[in-house]
Parts: sequence; C-alpha cells; structure tokens
Amino acid sequence: MNVFGLIFFLLAWHIVVYCPVAHVLWNPHGFMLLRDVQDFAGGAVVHMLVSATVLAMHLFLTHKDAPNYSVKIPNNSQSALYFALLIWFLSVAMYAGKSHDASPVAAQALVNTFVAVQISVLVGYLVDLCYNREVADTPVSMVNSIMLGLVSAAPGCGYSTVGGAMVSAVVTSIFTKLFARLLLRDGGDPHDPL
Repeated sequence: MNVFGLIFFLLAWHIVVYCPVAHVLWNPHGFMLLRDVQDFAGGAVVHMLVSATVLAMHLFLTHKDAPNYSVKIPNNSQSALYFALLIWFLSVAMYAGKSHDASPVAAQALVNTFVAVQISVLVGYLVDLCYNREVADTPVSMVNSIMLGLVSAAPGCGYSTVGGAMVSAVVTSIFTKLFARLLLRDGGDPHDPL
C-alpha cells in the first residue's frame, strides 16, 4: 500500500470535501445554518462524510495489488460488545454535553440517544430474525445495532422529539441492514460486521 498516496488522498479530501461541508453546516454564516438546518452532535457532517470517504476510497484506490486476505471471524465478540456498550455510554455524555449546560436540550439529547439505540437494537434483532435466527442471537449483531442507533441519534438528538429519534433509528436500522443484505450480499454470516 502506498502510504504517501493515502496521506495525500486524505489531506486533499479533508480540504476539498470536509472543510466546505463543515463550513456550510457549522459556520454562523454557513448556507445550511442560515436555512435552519442544525447539526447538533456532528452527525450530519461526520457520519455522512465518513461514509462518503469510505465509498470514495473503495472506488478509487486499487485493490489489485493488495494482499488477498479472507474474512476473519472476530477474535472476541464479547469484548466487541463490551466496547460497543462503552462507546454508547460515552456517546450519551458527548451528545448531552454538546448543549454546554444542564438544560432541557441536554436532557433531550440524553433521552434521544438512549431511545435511538434501544429501538435500533430491537429493530435490528427483528430484521436479523426474519433472515437468519443464528445472526439475530450473536453479539456481533448487537454491536452493529448499537452503532447504527448512535449514528441515527447524532445529527438531531438535542432538537428532535423522542418519536423523531425512534423514527430515525427505525429507518436507519432497516435501511442499513437491508442494504447490506440485498445489495452488498453482506451480513448473512453470524460473524459478519456491517
């Protein structure tokens, strides 16, 4: 792998893509912020651009010269679940802390983060149960659902209602799980992370 090419790609991507998107959403004079689009915990910028970056790297970096490693089963899925729960706990504090005070907005962010993850776990379990009972009962499936819940909660956790957080978690979980299964043919094995 060409390390200098990767560093150049990431630097160029940061300057050309990340900075303009962050400017239009977070700058007080930004295009989206002036039109009442608010990104509470950074999800609109960070999560959308991470997925766009991964897709761009997948499309533009060559994989012909890369070693052909087979997919490995996670070494310790119980530890992965433990760390996913730790990330959930830390995300609750981070999302609630974005309000910079003990206010109703911080309380709403806290409640919405808990609700989004719980609904995502429930919906993820039901989707996995429809396809494969083995997948639904694994810690890897739970880790996937926890992460999807956190991603769905981040953009509007301080400003949306509890019902909005639930709808966001349901849509994110169903769309991602079905996209992975039907289009990418991924997630069918009990140990496949999304």
